[in-house]
Amino acid sequence: MPETSIDKLLGGRFAVEQPKKGYRIAVDTLLLAAAVPARAGQKILELGCGVGGVMLALATRLPDVSITGVELQPALAALCASNIKRNNWEDRLRVIEGDVAALPEALRGGAAHVMANPPYHDSKSHGGSANACKRIANMESAEADLSVWLKVAAEALEEGGTLTLIHRADRQDEITALAAPLFGEIRVRPICARENTPARRVIFRARKTDEKKGDPSEVILEPPFILYGADGRYCYATRSRWGRALLTQKTLHGATNGFADFGFFNRAFQRVDPLIAQLFHKIVLGNGHGACG
Repeated sequence: MPETSIDKLLGGRFAVEQPKKGYRIAVDTLLLAAAVPARAGQKILELGCGVGGVMLALATRLPDVSITGVELQPALAALCASNIKRNNWEDRLRVIEGDVAALPEALRGGAAHVMANPPYHDSKSHGGSANACKRIANMESAEADLSVWLKVAAEALEEGGTLTLIHRADRQDEITALAAPLFGEIRVRPICARENTPARRVIFRARKTDEKKGDPSEVILEPPFILYGADGRYCYATRSRWGRALLTQKTLHGATNGFADFGFFNRAFQRVDPLIAQLFHKIVLGNGHGACG
């Protein structure tokens, strides 16, 4: 077992034990947890759950959902199980040690939502980390490349269920092309540091349906989620009625747009841990610093 730390997240609303070195919870965790369009009573599956960061954040946001995580690495699966117990959520969260490419039959066809933060890099174009845990988490394997993750997600969903994943923006076309034969409605929301800057992350949403499948040219591109204003402060929907509506899942007329509960992300990020804030600046802004509002 690697050396670990116990960290309190979202203003102390839950605690997580995670490796001190290697793959650790970052801002992508909060973005993914905010983007899953789940409702009370629904069953959710996370592919590649790690130590359970997304599961715990989503359980904090929606207390009445049931979440199962699948994790390949035994040490991370053990930490996830410990974190579930640590936060007293054994009644509605569980983790299964296993390979996404060999998903148990019992997990196929019954999830209202599948969420995933798949490995961002393929072994052909990227060198792996010296840290074995981080390398396995970040690098696609020959047995479970991005196409396999999407196929397994589709098989795990019930009819009408949704897949939500976060990934690198420069792989958006690849993701949508792979998803088109498997899903009907496909939507993408770029995550941009500032207005008129390129996205480094995208939130991808696809709905399973028997209706005519789409193709990459039919993908619906949602308005980008802008993280910073011109003054360098977080945009937390405080400057415009439209911004408040977008981030709280409502249109100007009060109807739910259904893409993401970024209001949760905003509230959470106001109390985010300093380490995650530093990672955010590195990952999203592409540097090691930035202004926090």
